[in-house]
Amino acid sequence: MQYPAWLDKEIWADFLAYRKELKRPMSERAEKRALTMLETAFPSPETRHARIDMAIANGWQGIVFPEDLKRVKPKDVEAPPERAESCQQRACKRCGRTGTALSRIG
Repeated sequence: MQYPAWLDKEIWADFLAYRKELKRPMSERAEKRALTMLETAFPSPETRHARIDMAIANGWQGIVFPEDLKRVKPKDVEAPPERAESCQQRACKRCGRTGTALSRIG
């Protein structure tokens, strides 16, 4: 696998060995996603490396958590427009059923 330039290979090898000790080795796909998430969630390589060390020290399986990603807004993705009506109202318009009929369907 080709690693990003910012990644300290020794720290990453240590994390992979740690995961192996947990009997939770990472696939190449999981490695790629973990590194992408690290890059997205933390601005500097030093912070990313510190997070990898923190994961090992605290016995975590993962490195990046949902709350880390909540702070970051992707630049390429536009926020969806506000919904003027509920999904149920749109479904009613589409199929012609009332809200009561929809709730009985499931």
